[in-house]
Amino acid sequence: MPVLHRRGTRHTRMRYRSAARHDRLSSTRPGPMRRSVVVVGAGPAGMAAAIEATARGCEVTVLDESARPGGQIYRQADPRLPGNEFAEPTELARKKWLLRRFDEILHAIDYRANAIAYAAFGNGEIHVQVEDCTEVLRPDAVVLATGMRERAIPFPGWTLPGVMFAGGAQAILKAQRASPGRIAVVAGCGPLPIVVASQLTRAGTKVAVLASLRSPLAILRYPSGVWHGRDIMREGVRYGRSLLHAGVPRLTGHVPIRAFGKQRLEAVQLA
Repeated sequence: MPVLHRRGTRHTRMRYRSAARHDRLSSTRPGPMRRSVVVVGAGPAGMAAAIEATARGCEVTVLDESARPGGQIYRQADPRLPGNEFAEPTELARKKWLLRRFDEILHAIDYRANAIAYAAFGNGEIHVQVEDCTEVLRPDAVVLATGMRERAIPFPGWTLPGVMFAGGAQAILKAQRASPGRIAVVAGCGPLPIVVASQLTRAGTKVAVLASLRSPLAILRYPSGVWHGRDIMREGVRYGRSLLHAGVPRLTGHVPIRAFGKQRLEAVQLA
């Protein structure tokens, strides 16, 4: 399929899988040609796409920048680490089921961990970096499953050590099976702060307050979405209930406006 460029050498190795495949087909009885699919990202969406494309007979390549599949949502810790995960049992069951399904197709796909897809062009080319090599892929289709990113509004002191995104706290909880700190203030909007605050309490962190820009009950204005996502909603209710049992104070309509500290975070002001 691709042209492989080796940086730091004087040679460029050319691989034309499609041409070789055409030569083989021309000398045999015509048959259906396998379509090549590149999936960028090995989180839940990327793994699901790879599973479906493989089931439909495609030649699948999965690129992911992490060492293990799972993405941010289903991030995996090193199996040698002691301790347990802090998520709800239903979330862990979904995670294990999907990872098991993905593991079952590994023999049939080209899975590349620690690979960065850094460019995509209108002619269908995908440029990939793996260690010191750059490879150009020309698949028939590309699935971008790169996940989401958090959007933070800067405020004074937000770069102090100890101030982190909710996703960063989750990455420590999931990858290290450890808490990022002894005391935390969790602030934000949407369901993620509730989940992170609950998981922090399970990891032994004292959550001083959970501040939400809007009430979680605002989602009830969209009954159709609530009904279709009722299983996830029930999971969210269990996370919220665990915060009530832990006695975590709640503030609605508050955001952080300043973080204080010299060498590290010492206090935060909400308003």
